[in-house]
Amino acid sequence: MNNTHHHMVMVTLLLCTIGLMSCQPQSTDSEDTVLSKHSTPDGATENKAITSIDLQNFKTIDLSSWTKLASKDESGGDAEINTTRYENDGIFLEMENAEVGEYGYSNQQKILDAEGNVLKERRFEFVVDDEMYIQETIKDYTTSPTKTCYRKKKMEKHFMQMDERPIEVGGTCQDAPTKTISLNFEIMDNSCGNVDKEDTGCTCSFRASKDDYSTSVISSAFDGNACMQFSGMGIIEMKGGLTNNGRALWTKRSQMEHWITLNEKGEDTIFDDPMNIADNYEQHLSELVSALLVMDEMPDEIPYQTNGTVGMGHRSNVRDLCTDAIQAAKQAKSKGDSGPQTELLYQNEAYEVILNCTVIGKTDSFSDKYECKAIIKDKKTGKELGSQVVWGSCQC
Repeated sequence: MNNTHHHMVMVTLLLCTIGLMSCQPQSTDSEDTVLSKHSTPDGATENKAITSIDLQNFKTIDLSSWTKLASKDESGGDAEINTTRYENDGIFLEMENAEVGEYGYSNQQKILDAEGNVLKERRFEFVVDDEMYIQETIKDYTTSPTKTCYRKKKMEKHFMQMDERPIEVGGTCQDAPTKTISLNFEIMDNSCGNVDKEDTGCTCSFRASKDDYSTSVISSAFDGNACMQFSGMGIIEMKGGLTNNGRALWTKRSQMEHWITLNEKGEDTIFDDPMNIADNYEQHLSELVSALLVMDEMPDEIPYQTNGTVGMGHRSNVRDLCTDAIQAAKQAKSKGDSGPQTELLYQNEAYEVILNCTVIGKTDSFSDKYECKAIIKDKKTGKELGSQVVWGSCQC
């Protein structure tokens, strides 16, 4: 069979009112399902329009109390696709049905609130591929966490050879299938060579073990060249290094001659950004604390300057802000807070690797030691492919 057809959205009309198939009763093992007919968030009272629909037993849906709003036909080529929308007491029911000739059919029902949020949904498919099977997925989003029921059954006959088409699977819920690609770092089986091609004298190195320095998984230079190795792959070349986010940004800001500038015209700045103590006091306090926490020694005062004549009251408010920031930073540091994390980013055409690093000490040359959560992502889709803790440092 042509797999292109299989991947099309397939939904079949199931109700007697639509008339494409029989609605005669079939057996189902409702006691083995996960979802409850009346599942709601704690303290909530569920709308009768919701409880009137048991998606575990689709044949019991009674549309007599529902108002039909509209139907939409999106058929084209081999696919016949129809969607009908109903309303009952502020709750909406969407029934999407389609058929793709001999390649299969499926149906989907969604219960939505007035804002368009999906409360519950069910999808049934008769799949004709290398094998034939029916599958059914039911999700209840009104509970936390979301409850899911998945059922699958292999079919021996094509639906066109049956007197009646299946419209549900029934039976015991199973774990829904997942299709994921998992990648982790692998100790480099050979050297990357000289990643510091521009001879900056500054490199970063990360390893899979905190104490075993022979377990290198990432090597990079400040000129942007890097290499690493993923599980099952050889050496991969990438570009990147320290970003302007996180600790690097606040370290740069902490080295400014004046953190705050007060101007006679009132256009004050903090780290060269607009400042408004009256409206954004907590934000500015947080900014000052971030800069203080990345410093090796806590200063007694925060450096600021005034241009022109600035009112005594305004200057007093700024001094109070600086005093509060130093006190908050000292308190945070006493509890082990070392400030914003360091971020490194490496990427090529296929992958993106982000390292969010916390300072855990100093090397013999007084560079920061890092413990990092490294996340590997698909560059095109942004999907996370794996994560791992690595240890290392950047030094010149």
